[in-house]
Amino acid sequence: MPENIVVTHDGVALGFWAWVMAHPEIPVILTEGEKKGGCLLTLGFVAIALPGIWNGRVGKEDLEYLHPDLVPMVTERSRSMAQHKRKFVILFDYESKPKTKQQVFAATRRTCQVILQLACQCEVAVLPGPEKGIDDWVVALGKKAEKAVSTMIADALTINEY
Repeated sequence: MPENIVVTHDGVALGFWAWVMAHPEIPVILTEGEKKGGCLLTLGFVAIALPGIWNGRVGKEDLEYLHPDLVPMVTERSRSMAQHKRKFVILFDYESKPKTKQQVFAATRRTCQVILQLACQCEVAVLPGPEKGIDDWVVALGKKAEKAVSTMIADALTINEY
């Protein structure tokens, strides 16, 4: 974590995202929903909460781009230094319904593709279930959660493995 972070009375950590952008070696986890993003941030991970599984990218299937709000995470430094390519880890909810699983799979692959187009790394962390979100999984695991989440992120799959 950065030193000298100032937290405003509203709880905004000034300087945090500038620090993340200056350190492309720090992976960024994309998750769906504020509670899940907050859960990961509380555990010490850099996380961005998307307002839905399709919202990490914009455009149509044949011409898609990384969402403009995520582009600052892809710095020139991370694109030009092979050893410091920004890694994004996609961590969406566990789904049991076949149709919803198919949608999550498609959104994950397409988001990963736009990340890879920017010469960044992209991996997919998969929740084991039955808890739907990372926040529920963390609560269910209790004291074991921090280590389990770290292991799950470390074991994230490449897009080809996914």
